[in-house]
Amino acid sequence: MSQNPYEVLKLTPDASMEDIEQAYQKLKAQYSEDRFLEGEAGRQGAINLMNLENAYSEIINMRKKQQARIEYGSNLGDIDQMIKDGKIDQAQIELDKMSERTAHWHFLQSIIFYKKGWYDESRAQLKLALNLDPNNTQYQTALSRLEQVMASSNANPYTMGTQQTQGQGQDQPMPPDASMGLANCCTTLCLLDCCCNLMRCC
Repeated sequence: MSQNPYEVLKLTPDASMEDIEQAYQKLKAQYSEDRFLEGEAGRQGAINLMNLENAYSEIINMRKKQQARIEYGSNLGDIDQMIKDGKIDQAQIELDKMSERTAHWHFLQSIIFYKKGWYDESRAQLKLALNLDPNNTQYQTALSRLEQVMASSNANPYTMGTQQTQGQGQDQPMPPDASMGLANCCTTLCLLDCCCNLMRCC
């Protein structure tokens, strides 16, 4: 609808849910009676009631979306803290529960993969984050530093994060400590600090 829904309820956007409900019920009762007036007044009452119902529904939907965004952001913040606390598996479980894949979701997933030593997967997640938020300097810096690590003379980007199982010839996940040793220490620490928002630099 073209008219501001809050104006239809004679309210401002900072109105509480209690104020919204009270205004809605009051105007609904008024416009419901107006419908039975003669001529144009009755017609206008019906139009007002229809506009009121539409405005009320729009406000309720907006408030629900706002609350969902707040809760989603809070959940991502909790996951970020889990990663910083070293609770990687718990962080992964919580990420998996979230159906919405935002840029920051992919960024946190990239950190988890990085800490597991899965560099290719970490890079893929960072690229997905940048596709959704291309101007995010934090993601850009993290990707740049990760690619520096992968291009290091001490690291093979095609086998980064895996190790050969003796006698089997199959790649197995490398423990984080082992994969970290493949890269230049200073560059690796800078990347970790960037990803975890510690922002220290060697």
